[in-house]
Amino acid sequence: MKVRPFITGATAAALGALLLLAGAPTEALASAEAVSPPTISQALALYGASPLAGELGECAASAVRLGADPAALADFIAGAGADNRPDRDLLALLRRAERLAGLRLPVEPVLSRYRQGFAKGIPFARIETVVDGLEARLMEAARYLDETLSAPADHEGQRARLTAIDHGAYALGVGVPGGTVERAIRLAVHERRPVDAAQAPVLALGVMAASG
Repeated sequence: MKVRPFITGATAAALGALLLLAGAPTEALASAEAVSPPTISQALALYGASPLAGELGECAASAVRLGADPAALADFIAGAGADNRPDRDLLALLRRAERLAGLRLPVEPVLSRYRQGFAKGIPFARIETVVDGLEARLMEAARYLDETLSAPADHEGQRARLTAIDHGAYALGVGVPGGTVERAIRLAVHERRPVDAAQAPVLALGVMAASG
């Protein structure tokens, strides 16, 4: 199955604006915004009775320290707890999130893929196999990007790098050759454009490939 890249905050904001233009009730939108998202500790409370509770907390905290988005991680844990996902599955997932964050790779696309698998009732072992492939593509896309562009120092630049990696992994996943992805990144650099400029051409390659 071909899955689009993880939607970033900016894209979500744009979609929200489109909903407003389409006549979505502002009361409903305001009500949704008023709900405070859970913290990681609140989300992990659902696994408080688990013998793995300590390890779950340590992995989640480590993943956040290494760069994972705490809000995204907390939201995922809360959803897993509400769906009664086994604690051992969540621990394996959090260990992966910790590893990805330590490698400076995006965690949210992986959470999204797990969530899709859970929603479809796919066995965890099969989801893990799919996510293994996604992780490999994220690593490949990161290699192309980091061999071409200097590591950004500011937070916005770091987020742009992660988004570009996500787009690169998507392009690789729908069949765009690695050399083509790398050339698109090098072209952006040749034009002296910042790291976020690599997002659009790489994503365009993936969308064209997915569209046939």
